[in-house]
Amino acid sequence: MAFDWSEYLLFARKISGEAVCCSEEAELRSAISRAYYAAFCCARNRARDALGFVPSGRSEDHQKVPEFFSNMGATHIETLLRGLRDWRNTCDYADTMPAKKRNLRMGLYMVILDAQTVISALDDIA
Repeated sequence: MAFDWSEYLLFARKISGEAVCCSEEAELRSAISRAYYAAFCCARNRARDALGFVPSGRSEDHQKVPEFFSNMGATHIETLLRGLRDWRNTCDYADTMPAKKRNLRMGLYMVILDAQTVISALDDIA
């Protein structure tokens, strides 16, 4: 069944404190997306502020940040960021979830672990 994209508006209204309900799928998709951005933005900012990376401020940074860490030898960060982005793209754009990603609750659990691993690993990057 295709995702009802208007559920995101209901979720936004729910978070704002309005008494509305949205689907669990909308909540899980949103949480996965936010977890990706937590890891991505922390990695981008660490690369920019401490490692000399110059972000473009455009969508290409989603490719360039993982490449930057790979070129530094931090391939584990690259791999995790790419996996997180794949989940985010699916949650943000797919009308229906592919079979391997239909268990969004388990997906969210894995995404949270991976995002935390990225954020923690950034402390070890000189």
